[in-house]
Amino acid sequence: MQGLIAQAKLHWRYVLAMVANDPEATREIGRLDALIRMRSDALLQQGDTALMRGRMPDAQLAYLKVLALDGDNQRARARLRELDRRAALVSQAQKTIRDQAAAARRAGSETPTE
Repeated sequence: MQGLIAQAKLHWRYVLAMVANDPEATREIGRLDALIRMRSDALLQQGDTALMRGRMPDAQLAYLKVLALDGDNQRARARLRELDRRAALVSQAQKTIRDQAAAARRAGSETPTE
């Protein structure tokens, strides 16, 4: 649905480009802008709530839906960057733990040489 709303807005922008000052196009663009803002705000709130609760996939989906509506939404972009940063930190921490466990196994399996 988000993609259809953005597509509809683009359609009316084309109409406005071809027919300057078209009242119907101007009215529809305003209506769609308001709808996009309202839906984006609701999705951002959903994403923020999911992020606060640690539900990263739900947060990511909500922010991606915002970008489907409004590709220039800086708040959604910033939140997605934050999710990527958190995922990278978790991945690095997991790698460190695996490396430490492997090193401990190697150290414990060595036999003393005398």
